[in-house]
Amino acid sequence: MTGPKIALAGSYHVAPEVATDLGDVDPQAPITIVVHVKRRTPDQYQPGSAGDLARLSRPMTWETLAGERRRTHTRAVKRITDMAIDHGLTIGRVDVVDRTVTLQGTARQMTEIFGVTLRTYDDGQHKFRARVGQLLVPAEIAPFTRAVLGFDQRPLSVPVDRLQSFAGAAGPGLWPTDIAALYGIPLDCDVSSVCVGIVALGGGYLDSDLVQALGAMKRDPPAIVDVPTDGNSFGGGTSMADQEIALDLQVLASLLPKARIAVYFAGNSIDSLTDTIRQAVFDKVNRPQVVSVSWGSAETAMNWGPADCPTARSMSGFRLLAPMRWPAAARSRRLPTTMPALPRKRSGIRA
Repeated sequence: MTGPKIALAGSYHVAPEVATDLGDVDPQAPITIVVHVKRRTPDQYQPGSAGDLARLSRPMTWETLAGERRRTHTRAVKRITDMAIDHGLTIGRVDVVDRTVTLQGTARQMTEIFGVTLRTYDDGQHKFRARVGQLLVPAEIAPFTRAVLGFDQRPLSVPVDRLQSFAGAAGPGLWPTDIAALYGIPLDCDVSSVCVGIVALGGGYLDSDLVQALGAMKRDPPAIVDVPTDGNSFGGGTSMADQEIALDLQVLASLLPKARIAVYFAGNSIDSLTDTIRQAVFDKVNRPQVVSVSWGSAETAMNWGPADCPTARSMSGFRLLAPMRWPAAARSRRLPTTMPALPRKRSGIRA
């Protein structure tokens, strides 16, 4: 028997729009969730506000951050683990610095504890579990809970129809370097010490495609690191995922010659995306100064709610990374105050 619960703000989920409801999830099915914890003290600034961004922009060492979070979040983590023990859940990874607690249990246990409705759906491509309705958090952990991820496994990004029939209709198009030149963006900076991360929701790329594109732009290919090393799952170039990675790589590699690019491959779900962004932010090996998460869907098609997105708050790890240092000659160049209009006859970026 569970005690009183409190609705987690912003956690309401509607049923998947284009999918067949196959019924309830098996009560004995194992489920793993990740509880993102917060301090009981209210946030000083609203997430994404100017004050919040200014606070996160202050540089901080790994050691200082770890010490700060152990001081401010240990109590919150203990509340979560105590609740798990009381309800017979298995405690997995506990990371105070990351502010997460991983819990495992059966679907029956999880639905009773968190008051969730779990259904199985089929969208014609995959069968998946989805959470429908409000998420209710046990009262004893509600003040310490920012988000609970893992219940909903619906695809985060969905395929979209592209206007391929219009490709090239307006002219040969522009390379990323052409657009950079129109906007006065310098292309001769030495960024060999810079690492840029790309988060990819599946898919893969071909080195030969990138080399060909960079050759047409007369740019040298960068060093690319796949994380994990076997994550590159090129699907033939026809999928949206493949096209997105090709676009990201060609733009970044052409504008940042000799930079190192780390591609972080994530699964197509909100919990996988969140975990991959965390991995990129706290990557002590590649240490990206910038992480790009650009995907070809509108926010309304991304199937998430405010309580599914602790990523915005977990991005505080970015303040650990040294700001990109541009050469003095490049810093002295000012971008034009009025951006030029792109030529209509040659619209579109090649990718």
